[in-house]
Amino acid sequence: TAAMRNGDFSGTGRTIYDPLTGQPFAGNRIPTSRFSPQGLALLNAFPLPIPGFQQGQNNWIGNPSVFNNQRKDSIKIDFVPTGNHRVAVRHTWAPNVWNDPEPLGVYSTIWDYPGRTLAATLTSTLSNSLINEFSFSWGSTSPSKYFGQRNCDYCPGGTEAFLYPRQRDVGINYPYLFPGTKLDADKIPNISLEGFTAINNAAYPGSWNDFVFLWTDNVTKVTGNHAFKAGMSVERSGMNDRIQLSFAQAPQTTNQNGSFRFFNATRPGATALPDPARPGFFVADTGSAAANTLLGLFDDYTEFGNKPNTKWLAMAFDWYVQDSWKPMSDLTLELGLRYSLWQPWGTTNRAMASFDPRFYDSATAAVIDRAAGFVVSGDRFNGIVLPGDGATDDAIANFPQLTNLQRLYHGVPNGFSETPTDGLQPRLGLAYAINDRTTFRAGVGRFLNRVQINTTAAYGFNPPLSDMQTVINGVVDAPGGATTRNFPLVMAYQSPDFTNPVSWAWNATVDRELPWEIHTAISYVGRPASHLERARNVNQLQPGTMQANPGVNANSLRPYKGFSTITLYETTGKSSYNSLQTQVERRSTRGLGFGIAYTLSRTEDDGSGRNDVLPNAFDDSNYYGISDLDRTHVLGTRVHYMFPTLESSVAPLRWV
Repeated sequence: TAAMRNGDFSGTGRTIYDPLTGQPFAGNRIPTSRFSPQGLALLNAFPLPIPGFQQGQNNWIGNPSVFNNQRKDSIKIDFVPTGNHRVAVRHTWAPNVWNDPEPLGVYSTIWDYPGRTLAATLTSTLSNSLINEFSFSWGSTSPSKYFGQRNCDYCPGGTEAFLYPRQRDVGINYPYLFPGTKLDADKIPNISLEGFTAINNAAYPGSWNDFVFLWTDNVTKVTGNHAFKAGMSVERSGMNDRIQLSFAQAPQTTNQNGSFRFFNATRPGATALPDPARPGFFVADTGSAAANTLLGLFDDYTEFGNKPNTKWLAMAFDWYVQDSWKPMSDLTLELGLRYSLWQPWGTTNRAMASFDPRFYDSATAAVIDRAAGFVVSGDRFNGIVLPGDGATDDAIANFPQLTNLQRLYHGVPNGFSETPTDGLQPRLGLAYAINDRTTFRAGVGRFLNRVQINTTAAYGFNPPLSDMQTVINGVVDAPGGATTRNFPLVMAYQSPDFTNPVSWAWNATVDRELPWEIHTAISYVGRPASHLERARNVNQLQPGTMQANPGVNANSLRPYKGFSTITLYETTGKSSYNSLQTQVERRSTRGLGFGIAYTLSRTEDDGSGRNDVLPNAFDDSNYYGISDLDRTHVLGTRVHYMFPTLESSVAPLRWV
């Protein structure tokens, strides 16, 4: 509120304490002489309450203008050079530009996202029982880009269409930890105040585009009661990424311009520390996140530097054979075998970095200041590894610092894990007609899932390619302190045992035709899975560590000194899905039809996605349970009626 921005917290119902004395401020008002200019600027980044508007605790509402301009152009050419061969070529161009305003109206991202595809197919009928189909396809979203709407002169309304606040508009000008690296230095940082809606600006600006080249060939041969099919595919795909971070677990951030967090204190005057930016003051809590902000006393601040352009690339090879065999008139068997060989995602110049505890040397560990948490001395990159035996010429051209970091190369593969070779996937299915009205169908098979590029981990962004640092208990006016300091690094770590998620799926179904043209089916479907992606912080403190070390900065107590959060991405998760599925359907008769479907299911896992971070990195024994994806009861109904046509009506009605 305006009163809070003026230091008046008398109407909040919360006592505000002076961090210098530990006593309440007189009248619950903070003197203007104690204001932090940058703390006040952060508060001014929030919109003022709308007079007369109140919904629960919400006192602001907005309705930003949005647009979505898109078009789609396609061309298709069919060519028949001979009676046995047919060529089809199709090209599609689909540019799309739209805006995406952030909550509280503090930023709006322009998504300039072109898309184009090309597909060519040659179908050859070699005999009346032999067909070959060869195809090539390509797709790309280049040159995609994402940036602030106030910088878009070709968008509807131009640069003045959405006047969200910039740093210069509210007076934010605190010194960055990484000056000169920002793609939009005027963008508002993320600001989180406990008990208030946060300013949480997205990962943009930046650029990102993907591409894929795919070659496939399929052969079909029919002989007797067999229909054989075999084929292979080769895929070359990748992505050019200068967004880097699409998701972050606090205190990490996706906002290049930084992220502040302010919390309400558990007790007044907690952990009072000398303020390096303002002599005579202390870094402590007032008991209110908003009051802490006004005094410029943050709990943590995270910022990162340059956004490198990471050029991801991987190959994928697949082969398969299958046979649809009808040994009897009432029995059909589907036999299949697939083999997949998928490379882990690497980069064209091997410019990617990960933490690996195998190469962490405690003898050269960073020394951390126990009070403020910054790095005093030691090897800041201790335990970091880059693929290969040395930097490529292209990597050095883009990251000159790698010239002096040969110690970080240990011959690990591009992608940090070996290519999995357990890609066999057998499948079996059958359909048996018990009688004219009843059939039984069943199937079982092994399935692999190809892991996608982990834009959350952002291995092309990790130090020493770029830096993300977290400062704890600091001052907004000088987040890094009065002097330049290095703070512990935020790192991602891919397990060397990283592999492809795998599942076994099985099902059994009984179909029955009932009178009045009603069809029923009851099915059991099961799918256990293993090697699922999930994450945990291997630099997490053991429970009770902070309580046993009052006044000591958390970063000086971590297992791997020189790092704050080290997020390990691994494929150790598991899940199970079991369901009973029923269906009753009446086909259209005299224009009327209906259908009812009900599923009773249970999904359990110990990680519902790659961004699920285990709350206890040391023990996941109690984490397996109902999945975030579980939907125990699903009921679907439909009714349709076809009105009669004149052609089916009686003669007098047709005459009319």
